[in-house]
Amino acid sequence: MSDQDRSIKDQGREQASTGSRPSHNSEDDALNRRGVEYIFETPQEVSGKSSIAQFEKWTWTRLEYLARSPRRIRILRYLRNNSEQRETISEDLDIPQSTLIRTLKEMTEYGWITKVSSGEYTVTSMGSAIADMFGDFYMRFEVVASLSQLHKLLPEELMEQNPFSKDDLGIINPSDIITCIATPDSPYAPMQRFAEKFRTADVNNIFLGVSNPLYYNLISKSINNNSSIKLFIPREVGRDIFKGNRLNQPLFNNSISVSFTGNKFQYCGLTTDDSLLIEGLNKDMKSQIVVELPRTYDTVEDWTSYIISHLEEKSTSVENIN
Repeated sequence: MSDQDRSIKDQGREQASTGSRPSHNSEDDALNRRGVEYIFETPQEVSGKSSIAQFEKWTWTRLEYLARSPRRIRILRYLRNNSEQRETISEDLDIPQSTLIRTLKEMTEYGWITKVSSGEYTVTSMGSAIADMFGDFYMRFEVVASLSQLHKLLPEELMEQNPFSKDDLGIINPSDIITCIATPDSPYAPMQRFAEKFRTADVNNIFLGVSNPLYYNLISKSINNNSSIKLFIPREVGRDIFKGNRLNQPLFNNSISVSFTGNKFQYCGLTTDDSLLIEGLNKDMKSQIVVELPRTYDTVEDWTSYIISHLEEKSTSVENIN
């Protein structure tokens, strides 16, 4: 071992024994305690390749800190609208006290929140801006991820004209798009969202590519309410609807128009005057995702017309199921 190596090693031992550390700010210290990579110096001026790299690394540690736990964003967004004691925050957000104490301390060191004389925590202007930025980011990311999932599930025939292209998607405000995805904790959430829309909205078209007793019951209620609906279903699904008298024969009256498609289609959907709702199904024909798009956008209106026209072209109107 060289004299230089021995000197460096001795310095390390001295720092370990005395607890001394290189000088850096409290934010970096908070990161280091959790084992997150940090840099010691916060660049005061970003100029040149080296400084830009440092700044990117410094910024990324903070992005990583927020992205690693949705609770941190929830705390910032909560405190943006409320100044509360720690106990109240813990109760309202259902966050354990031990976790909250650590997080509040870290965010205080970051300068995102502050503790006022009354003992309440409140968000700083910087913390409020971060809450807004991340809230908008999460909303946009969820929408794009959901549309990507729907795109994978829908058949190619529906993708010939759709509002998911780069140019068209940029026109639609993400806040106007409603998405609901099946998760291990909520596997039936998309189906429930579809049923809720069907139950509460004034539906004018509905297309069911899969047998679903829940939807059949809603169709029955629509018939009883004399709602005017155009129903598109594969003939196989139609037979299943009438099996066991799930729907009464008065289905064929002036309130509903039924068209049978030749083959099954791997999606469900409905339209109202204002929106298009599409339900993507997996290979087992189970509901995976529901996306609701506003027809106030030309690109969505065009896609709605395309879907209905496509179903009409492959369908025949019927008066009985025999």
